[in-house]
Amino acid sequence: MRRLLPLVLVLAVACSDLFAPQRTDAYEYRCLPTIGSFCADTVAFHWPPSDQPVRVYTASGSALAPHLATALSRWNGAFLYGELRLVAVTDSNSADIILENIFPPENNLLREPMHAFAVGCTGATDSPVDHVYQLPIHSYIFSNTGQAVPGIDLCYSIVVTHELGHALGILTHSPSIGDVMYASPVLDGLSDRDRQTIETAYHSPANVTTTGRR
Repeated sequence: MRRLLPLVLVLAVACSDLFAPQRTDAYEYRCLPTIGSFCADTVAFHWPPSDQPVRVYTASGSALAPHLATALSRWNGAFLYGELRLVAVTDSNSADIILENIFPPENNLLREPMHAFAVGCTGATDSPVDHVYQLPIHSYIFSNTGQAVPGIDLCYSIVVTHELGHALGILTHSPSIGDVMYASPVLDGLSDRDRQTIETAYHSPANVTTTGRR
């Protein structure tokens, strides 16, 4: 029996690692009531299993379409154990998140969108209001200089990934330029900190609900 004890301890440690991945380098993902913040109190969000797979739409002919496919692959791959599943859909009426290649309409600005700025393009994503997300969540990614300029595809790739990160639950920005969730991102992909942060969000309590799911 004593010979089995070390093996039992090893298995216990392994199981602990399996269900509690290390996330020591995560940055703050919640919206906090700090100076300049739109949040009156702490706001945290993740998509519950009952609302998955999360359905994401952009028009098939949109300049964003190939970059959405890349962003979905990146965020799906960020999770060790499939805590979140994202799928692309071809019908906007069935979508939980809609990406549009337009400047945000005026009334959207009342919804306090979160922004990202990269060289050549800008993005904005709806924020929850009073701890509720009205579905579908809209993200707007648009060129600052025109559609046919050098580097616009790279800019779209970065900002689509960034804005989708907001819609998935990273409700603030990373303090590091080395992360795609930095306010003015330059990384075309996810850093280890981005992955650890989204995992942290999905292993932590949330206080935002959704309404209007179709």
